[in-house]
Amino acid sequence: MFIALAKTWIHELKKAPKTLRKNKHFMLQVVELDGLALQYANRELRGDHDVVKKALEQNGLALQYTAKAMRQNYDLVLCAVKQNGFALQFAGNELCKNATIISEACNQDPEARCCAATEDENWEDESDYVTEEDTDEGNDEDSDDSN
Repeated sequence: MFIALAKTWIHELKKAPKTLRKNKHFMLQVVELDGLALQYANRELRGDHDVVKKALEQNGLALQYTAKAMRQNYDLVLCAVKQNGFALQFAGNELCKNATIISEACNQDPEARCCAATEDENWEDESDYVTEEDTDEGNDEDSDDSN
């Protein structure tokens, strides 16, 4: 019964009753079919090792929807990058610099190296993100558009 319901609700899961989205058995079935459905699980289940692992086995990019602590878990991040090397971009600060994690990500997809952090990068520090307001690109006062 849960599997039939899960298949029907994967794309409509956002509208699903909260009781289903917090039901571990149901969400395990759903993320087994589509790991990215983890984004619709309740907060507690996004931090549940079993649910997260099942989601990552199906789609490593589900790492972006996990609780922050899960992105610091070596085994879970390793599982994610083995499934999709680009999951490296969602790994916690230390793990996105870890040589083994980077190697596994690149084994899965050589292009994933671009997601690896350097020693001076801190991906989770909001001050590293440049917004349009931080640049002159958002301010057209000085540009001459009269051509």
